[in-house]
Amino acid sequence: MVQKVKRWNETIELWLRKEYFLLMDCPIINQYVFDIQKMLILIRPTTEVQVQIQTIYIVNECVISFAILIILLNFFGVTLTTIWFSGLGFLYIICNQIVTWHIDKEDYRLLKQLEKYLGDVRHYYHVGGLVEEAIYDSLEEAPYEISLHMQKVYDLLVAEDLEELQQYKDTAPNKYLTTFVALCQITMQYGDTMENNSSLFLANLNHLKQEIHMELLKRDKIRYTFSGLILLELLPVFFLKPIEKWGIANLPELEKFYSGKYGTIVSVTIFIVTMLFYILICKLRQDGKILRTRHRFLEWMEKQKITKRFLTKWMYSHPNKVHKLDFMLKRNMESLTVKQYLIKCSLLFVITMVAVNLLFIHTTLITKHNLIHYTKEFKGASPVINKEDLEYNQSLIESTVDEIRKLPLMQWDEALKRKMTKSSCKGGEREQKQLYREIERRLLEYKQTGYRWYYMLISIFFAALMGIMPRCLLELRGFFLLASMEEEVMQFYSILLMLREIPRMNVEILLEWLEMFSVIFQQSIMECVDHYSFDNEGALKKLKEKEPFLPFVRIIENLEACDRVGIFQAFDELAGQRNYYLEKRKQDNEIMISNKGAIGKIVAYVPMILVIGLYLILPFVLESLSKLSGYMSQMNTMV
Repeated sequence: MVQKVKRWNETIELWLRKEYFLLMDCPIINQYVFDIQKMLILIRPTTEVQVQIQTIYIVNECVISFAILIILLNFFGVTLTTIWFSGLGFLYIICNQIVTWHIDKEDYRLLKQLEKYLGDVRHYYHVGGLVEEAIYDSLEEAPYEISLHMQKVYDLLVAEDLEELQQYKDTAPNKYLTTFVALCQITMQYGDTMENNSSLFLANLNHLKQEIHMELLKRDKIRYTFSGLILLELLPVFFLKPIEKWGIANLPELEKFYSGKYGTIVSVTIFIVTMLFYILICKLRQDGKILRTRHRFLEWMEKQKITKRFLTKWMYSHPNKVHKLDFMLKRNMESLTVKQYLIKCSLLFVITMVAVNLLFIHTTLITKHNLIHYTKEFKGASPVINKEDLEYNQSLIESTVDEIRKLPLMQWDEALKRKMTKSSCKGGEREQKQLYREIERRLLEYKQTGYRWYYMLISIFFAALMGIMPRCLLELRGFFLLASMEEEVMQFYSILLMLREIPRMNVEILLEWLEMFSVIFQQSIMECVDHYSFDNEGALKKLKEKEPFLPFVRIIENLEACDRVGIFQAFDELAGQRNYYLEKRKQDNEIMISNKGAIGKIVAYVPMILVIGLYLILPFVLESLSKLSGYMSQMNTMV
């Protein structure tokens, strides 16, 4: 039995690997599969075969979920045209949700395991007094995921390969592993020091555990705050077709609203708003996570001669804007270059303008079609006309309008009179006059319906909004990145508290260590290190000006004071500041999560409000007013 299960598992793995290689041969899908694989490798650096199998499991989940969604949309009565229109949006949402759920789950598990592992390292360090022995002995009891990382860290620390350690720092799944590596590397290189009769290495490990505790609590609260918001935000879109069917069943005249210009614009607007607000909720929930991805299409566009020539010319003529934009992209850990960012904004502008114009053209064609073929709204001059006569007159309107609109515009009046003379209208002379006015109104509206000049202005307006959307998201990301900046400064505190005890330590070495284990401030510290050897005061002053973040400025001021009072005295209050900032971050996390939750809840209800207000209530109100106006007109005619 065991052998059969084993063979069955091997067969499944073989078919999954075949599927993997098949997907990697597809031009567009292979990049998506590769991105998932890259994210999994960062969290679980296991064998290539296992990563490939896990990647295909996730891809298959996305495909099956999308197929179930299409079946549900069909069940709700959504037409194939609408499914094709909204399919890409739903595919993006499903894939994003499934991949994010898997990655967050693995990342959270890794943090929990790291917390326990630090306790084991602390115990074995007490026993042996050596960092490498404590890491190695703790591996025996470590869970599988964290053991993969710690085995790699142990091999790199023992080999003393600085380049490999730097590469691991760049690919580490979270900053807490990076901090742990820094603490171990400093202790192994310079030795442990005692402060207040206790090991500084163990004190920093304890502080790192506190930070992990705080991070786990923050993630739990974010998960609780945002639970159900995405479902609440997406659910109203599924009820557009049921609402339409229910409305038409109760009031058949509503068909002209739902199948006409109004229904098309409102449904497209609701879908776009839903997609944009879904992205916003995901950004709020991400909590400043940085995920670098390649943008192959933008890279290809950047290499084209026309694009390169235009962008180069624009960048040379706007150097200040380029410098500011480059700094903002690097500060927010964006994987785009300035040229790629400008191409992205330009593409969004052009695509939005084309899409809005196509929407206007589509609604214009729908309006013209309804003016010809939708005649159910015509009720005649008399409210007591029988049904057969009314249907005959309605078909007469359709055939007459369809026939006359094909003629040259100058012949419309004459053709209408000739047609009405030949055709026999049911219901008498008054009904014939009403029929003539209705056909004349439809022909006049048909003539006036077309592409208007202000459609272009509206399309430019919406295109401009989409063009600045990347900048708004960048600003939003920068706002929430303040918490990550504080966390990185706390990481600097741990490194500086260990390095200040070492004899013959100097400011340049401190800066090199800070550069080695920095992410957000890395570019600025790197420039400071390059200039420090020939102008130390100027380099530190320029670093303060470039990075005005107050906790980081305090570190730079302490570095400036090192030459006067010594490194140990310059950083003597770091422990107290670290405790203060730890408490401050707890309070800031609560405020930030509350603010994010409030924004998320408001945003999540917007699609529901739009569906109820614009798609359910407003058509009934407008049609009721139209019926009231028609009845009043009929009463006036009878009088």
